[in-house]
Amino acid sequence: MNIALIGPHGVGKTVLGKPAAKATKLTYYSLDTARSQYFIKYGYDPRQAEQYIRQNNMIALFQYWKPFAIQAIQEIMPAKNDCLFDLGASFIVSPTVAEIAELQNLAKVNNTKLILVLPSDNLEISKRVLTKQGIYNELTEHFLDNYEHYQITDHIFFTDGYTTDENIQRLIRLIHRLKAF
Repeated sequence: MNIALIGPHGVGKTVLGKPAAKATKLTYYSLDTARSQYFIKYGYDPRQAEQYIRQNNMIALFQYWKPFAIQAIQEIMPAKNDCLFDLGASFIVSPTVAEIAELQNLAKVNNTKLILVLPSDNLEISKRVLTKQGIYNELTEHFLDNYEHYQITDHIFFTDGYTTDENIQRLIRLIHRLKAF
């Protein structure tokens, strides 16, 4: 069985995912780390990404990354077992109904449980937490304003009000529960 964490940039997918994977004997796999390995073979041009970065246009950058991320997920997920995937934030840029359905189908077929990681179920608290961390931007705002409509996952993991260590322990318990079913 696999676990896949999705959510906005800076919400804690990596910080929580790595130790939770180790504690639950899952292999941690980061799509962000695998970006250069997989994206290039699908036609990704790093110069285009660098241009968006120089322009400080994160929405355009994540929109550019998204089709490559989807292709990489389509290749990686079926090839791995007993993994905790950190799918990065590329997917959360205005996902279409078809993209959500594809991710959900991939997860189902590959025995992968999707977990959306967010600061809070309260939109203002989520915005405040991410702003305080210095990573709140229009991309994150758009996702937070609309995530309820996407119905991406059956599991939403809220982090606000807990320390990092407490969230790691909470995520470990959630993973154990999901593995038990």
